[in-house]
Amino acid sequence: MKIRLLVIILFALPTLFFGQKKYKHHYPIRLKSIPSTYTIDTTINLKNNSSINLYLMEGKNDTIPFVFAKISSSRKDTLLKSNMDGQISLSFVSDTCSIQISHPYYTPIDIKNILPVKGKELSIDIHLGRSNWNSIGRIESKRKLSSIEIEQVIDDLSHSRSNNLILDKTIFVMWEI
Repeated sequence: MKIRLLVIILFALPTLFFGQKKYKHHYPIRLKSIPSTYTIDTTINLKNNSSINLYLMEGKNDTIPFVFAKISSSRKDTLLKSNMDGQISLSFVSDTCSIQISHPYYTPIDIKNILPVKGKELSIDIHLGRSNWNSIGRIESKRKLSSIEIEQVIDDLSHSRSNNLILDKTIFVMWEI
């Protein structure tokens, strides 16, 4: 038991002391939330009734399953959950309605004054943006970074893109839990 502890201490201490000296500069960061967007497309419905189809996506058309959407009209409120393909369908809508979607990992979106027309189908593509409200971290850097470089790293991380400073190991990012 004493030998294991001694071996751990002998290997861990140099790593802590010498390995960390490489990254001398520290910058606290908080990622930016990405706004959610939507587009509405109207097509003719052969069944001669009105319907709404929601398609929930993230990024480059990655579907988001099991997200709740609240559809409110003057008559009633309906809470629906998307299927495995990120789709919600609602038929026989005859009143002006609004759609609210909120999820802990995505920025909320509220689409107001949707007026379904009899004989038409509304297809709404909703791209939910990441809600990075709890993404707090710290940049550890080998060299001093300019404010433009820090903003670029924050923007790239917020949009889930790679960054050259991370790729060439000039910096690494630690996240709070």
